[in-house]
Amino acid sequence: METLFTVAAVSGEYRKDDDHRFLAAYRLSRDLAEDVRGDFAWRLLRWLRLQAQGDYSLRNGYLTEGTVGASVFPRSDCWNVGFSVQRKTQPDDTTVRVSFGLKGIGSVAH
Repeated sequence: METLFTVAAVSGEYRKDDDHRFLAAYRLSRDLAEDVRGDFAWRLLRWLRLQAQGDYSLRNGYLTEGTVGASVFPRSDCWNVGFSVQRKTQPDDTTVRVSFGLKGIGSVAH
Protein backbone atom coordinates (compact mmCIF):
# COMPACT_ATOMS: atom_id res chain seq x y z
CA MET A 1 0.00 0.00 0.00
CA GLU A 2 1.48 3.32 -1.10
CA THR A 3 0.67 6.50 0.82
CA LEU A 4 1.50 10.12 0.09
CA PHE A 5 1.18 13.31 2.06
CA THR A 6 -1.39 15.73 0.70
CA VAL A 7 0.24 18.62 2.55
CA ALA A 8 3.22 18.53 4.89
CA ALA A 9 4.64 21.55 6.69
CA VAL A 10 7.17 22.31 9.37
CA SER A 11 8.01 25.69 10.87
CA GLY A 12 9.82 27.33 13.72
CA GLU A 13 9.27 30.72 15.29
CA TYR A 14 10.90 32.95 17.86
CA ARG A 15 8.60 35.73 19.05
CA LYS A 16 9.23 38.09 21.92
CA ASP A 17 6.62 40.61 20.68
CA ASP A 18 5.51 42.22 17.38
CA ASP A 19 8.80 44.12 17.17
CA HIS A 20 11.08 41.12 17.79
CA ARG A 21 10.21 37.99 15.83
CA PHE A 22 11.60 35.49 13.33
CA LEU A 23 9.78 32.69 11.49
CA ALA A 24 11.04 30.04 9.06
CA ALA A 25 8.73 27.50 7.40
CA TYR A 26 8.88 24.72 4.81
CA ARG A 27 5.78 23.38 3.01
CA LEU A 28 5.27 20.54 0.54
CA SER A 29 1.95 20.11 -1.29
CA ARG A 30 1.80 16.78 -3.14
CA ASP A 31 3.81 17.17 -6.33
CA LEU A 32 2.42 20.68 -6.93
CA ALA A 33 4.48 23.00 -4.73
CA GLU A 34 7.49 23.06 -2.44
CA ASP A 35 7.98 26.40 -0.68
CA VAL A 36 10.18 28.04 1.92
CA ARG A 37 8.86 31.06 3.85
CA GLY A 38 10.64 33.53 6.09
CA ASP A 39 9.30 36.37 8.21
CA PHE A 40 11.46 38.78 10.19
CA ALA A 41 10.82 41.93 12.24
CA TRP A 42 13.29 43.53 14.60
CA ARG A 43 13.38 46.87 16.33
CA LEU A 44 17.06 47.69 15.94
CA LEU A 45 16.88 51.00 17.76
CA ARG A 46 14.17 52.45 19.96
CA TRP A 47 12.99 54.52 16.97
CA LEU A 48 13.67 52.12 14.03
CA ARG A 49 12.03 48.76 13.15
CA LEU A 50 12.98 46.70 10.11
CA GLN A 51 10.79 43.98 8.69
CA ALA A 52 11.04 41.50 5.83
CA GLN A 53 8.93 38.63 4.53
CA GLY A 54 9.56 36.27 1.64
CA ASP A 55 8.14 33.20 -0.07
CA TYR A 56 10.50 31.19 -2.28
CA SER A 57 9.37 28.33 -4.53
CA LEU A 58 11.93 25.52 -4.45
CA ARG A 59 10.08 23.71 -7.25
CA ASN A 60 10.17 26.69 -9.64
CA GLY A 61 13.38 28.28 -8.35
CA TYR A 62 12.24 31.88 -7.82
CA LEU A 63 10.89 34.29 -5.23
CA THR A 64 7.09 34.28 -5.48
CA GLU A 65 6.47 37.13 -3.05
CA GLY A 66 8.60 39.36 -0.86
CA THR A 67 8.27 42.50 1.24
CA VAL A 68 10.94 44.71 2.81
CA GLY A 69 10.14 47.69 4.98
CA ALA A 70 11.17 50.06 7.74
CA SER A 71 9.17 52.00 10.33
CA VAL A 72 10.30 55.07 12.25
CA PHE A 73 8.93 55.82 15.73
CA PRO A 74 9.32 59.27 17.34
CA ARG A 75 10.21 59.84 20.99
CA SER A 76 6.57 59.76 22.12
CA ASP A 77 6.03 56.29 20.58
CA CYS A 78 2.33 57.09 19.99
CA TRP A 79 2.66 57.45 16.21
CA ASN A 80 4.89 56.00 13.47
CA VAL A 81 5.74 56.43 9.81
CA GLY A 82 6.53 53.42 7.66
CA PHE A 83 7.85 52.65 4.18
CA SER A 84 7.73 49.27 2.43
CA VAL A 85 8.28 47.70 -0.99
CA GLN A 86 6.36 44.55 -1.96
CA ARG A 87 7.26 42.38 -4.95
CA LYS A 88 5.04 39.63 -6.43
CA THR A 89 5.93 37.46 -9.40
CA GLN A 90 2.56 35.88 -10.17
CA PRO A 91 1.15 38.25 -11.39
CA ASP A 92 4.22 40.44 -11.83
CA ASP A 93 3.65 43.43 -9.54
CA THR A 94 5.69 45.82 -7.38
CA THR A 95 4.02 48.02 -4.76
CA VAL A 96 5.56 50.89 -2.80
CA ARG A 97 3.70 51.83 0.36
CA VAL A 98 4.00 54.73 2.80
CA SER A 99 2.01 54.44 6.03
CA PHE A 100 1.16 56.55 9.05
CA GLY A 101 -0.08 54.94 12.27
CA LEU A 102 -1.51 56.17 15.56
CA LYS A 103 -1.11 53.85 18.54
CA GLY A 104 -4.47 52.45 19.65
CA ILE A 105 -6.37 53.93 16.68
CA GLY A 106 -4.97 52.34 13.52
CA SER A 107 -3.04 53.27 10.41
CA VAL A 108 -3.45 54.80 6.97
CA ALA A 109 -1.37 53.80 3.96
CA HIS A 110 -1.05 54.81 0.36
